[in-house]
Amino acid sequence: DKHEPHPPQSDAGPLKVRADFFARPARKLTSAFACLRTSGEDSGIGRNGEPESKAEEDLSAAPTESLRVDYRRFKLVATLKAGDVCVRSVAWFRDDNRLAASREDGSLQLWNGESRELKDAIVAHPDCAYAIALSPHAAIAASAGRDGSVRLWSVKGDKFAPETALLVNGPRTFSVLFSPDGRDLFAGSENGEIRQWEVKTRKLLRVLRVHKRSVESLALTSDGRRLVSAGGSENIAICWNTHSGEKTGVLKHGGVVQCVAISRDNDRIAIGGLDGIAAKWSWDGGQPTMSWANGTGIWGVSFSADGSVIATGGLDPVVKVWSTTSGELLAAIPVNARVYSVVFSRKGDCLATGDEAGNIKIWDFSRGE
Repeated sequence: DKHEPHPPQSDAGPLKVRADFFARPARKLTSAFACLRTSGEDSGIGRNGEPESKAEEDLSAAPTESLRVDYRRFKLVATLKAGDVCVRSVAWFRDDNRLAASREDGSLQLWNGESRELKDAIVAHPDCAYAIALSPHAAIAASAGRDGSVRLWSVKGDKFAPETALLVNGPRTFSVLFSPDGRDLFAGSENGEIRQWEVKTRKLLRVLRVHKRSVESLALTSDGRRLVSAGGSENIAICWNTHSGEKTGVLKHGGVVQCVAISRDNDRIAIGGLDGIAAKWSWDGGQPTMSWANGTGIWGVSFSADGSVIATGGLDPVVKVWSTTSGELLAAIPVNARVYSVVFSRKGDCLATGDEAGNIKIWDFSRGE
């Protein structure tokens, strides 16, 4: 089961957290791999994740740099590791250099991908931290855990600092996601509920109760108007209007739906299931417009920046890259451990993977050999 504990592969055992942990300031972890040097000054972003400047940034716009990307060729350019604890979720910062990760032991990590330095690590949950998300301006992070909590963390420089617990003693929460403008946060839980908060006020805006079973994954369009939720063992994904909270469509998969993604142009939806099938859908529903036989259960799926490929990872210790136009398998990347998270960088030239062995690996397609 993807959500059951995976003990560390070392003899160190799981992290022990006192019962009064969350009454105290967040504890910093140390490691032989850690570098305590910070990377710079304050980002100039306000406490609530909004720019201090009045000039608004187009967060959904794709990068304009001309990149030479060949998804048939790849090169491992970094392996980030501090211990053997399973990495559950990975997220890129907007600079496509730093990454954040959540882990089985309840910790969050902040890495510099270029220097391979672990900049910060904190115990965020007393048990598994299933998911981490970064606000578009990267001043706020959100985490969700097996303990039934959803928590916000400020990110200043290369450090996490505790902010607010939006949910405590709730159901296990498997996914968290910020809206593209950073104003709202969505979370999907094992009881089938999707919660939506306003980040600035920390106010709970609505609770959607349509899934009969767990919500495994969430994805939003770049304009924030449409949401797709993975319905787990219901074998469906549901499309939502985020303004009205109304259901707009149901996508019926042939097996347990574990993950969903939306292309940046908002035209395509990708679904990955435990049946080993990844499928591409349009918003019209009906039947998938394309499907790929991954072979084993899929736990993570991600579109490239231009939407030309998707990457899938899961029970098979090989991440696969597929063409979304021809359906062809372009690359099979040997990760050598079961993969919980796959996510393309904003530019689309790099892919980050988080695996059961505690590795975050960065694969570069712009200089493959």
